[in-house]
Amino acid sequence: MPNLLLTMWDTIKSSNIGILVAAGLGMFAIIGGLSMLSYHYTLSGIKSRTVGDGQHGTARWATDKEIRQTYTHVPFKVIDWRKGVNLPTDQGLVLGCKGSGATVESFSETAKLYNWAYNNFSMRQVAATDELYRQPVALSKQTDTVMLYPAQSAEAFLPKDAKDEDIRKTVDLKEDVVNAPITAGQELGTLTITYNDQVCAQVPLLAQADVSASRFLVAKAAVEAFFAKTWVKLALVAIVVLVIVFVLWLKLGRRSRRYGP
Repeated sequence: MPNLLLTMWDTIKSSNIGILVAAGLGMFAIIGGLSMLSYHYTLSGIKSRTVGDGQHGTARWATDKEIRQTYTHVPFKVIDWRKGVNLPTDQGLVLGCKGSGATVESFSETAKLYNWAYNNFSMRQVAATDELYRQPVALSKQTDTVMLYPAQSAEAFLPKDAKDEDIRKTVDLKEDVVNAPITAGQELGTLTITYNDQVCAQVPLLAQADVSASRFLVAKAAVEAFFAKTWVKLALVAIVVLVIVFVLWLKLGRRSRRYGP
């Protein structure tokens, strides 16, 4: 019997049957492993509780209360909307609906809202990198202004009939007058684009060129800033008072010696 088994083993090794058997066993092991993983690691096994011990954050399913605090719930009243009644004023998209009784529910309304949005709104460029804005500069004999440009172009999802005059661009400078030296690419402000009092985009404003500083103007500004300090002014007043007192003391001393006994 052992000789028979050895003979069969030698026959399998010397033929392609051994390769097929090994491949079959390998595939069986892979499929079995995947089945075990799919059984143990599914969404059904995720519970509504925090995970991890804090060093990498936590994760869990949001509760109904948290969902209501995060998102605005809009009543799904399509019949009224079609009549132009009780139209929703909150911005956003309808992702689903729910109801009961004789209420007819259909996710086709979601598609209609999507189509309405894309038929009436479009992506529109509201800022370009070739736009230039002025920034006053001090402490430089080279120039008194430096031009700023948006760090990147910006787009916004706006109504197709939106007019250019309705799109407002506001420049917020870090300083009303920036002191030299300035390096090209230095961030000096922010460009804010709004439509109907709602912020559409914010883009950093960068210096277009280098601006060198004047050593004389820098030194002058440093001296002026030093003497503008409160404690320096008080010290100067005290010195002046001491000088006046000392001069009066000298004069009184001379008079006493002149008319002395």
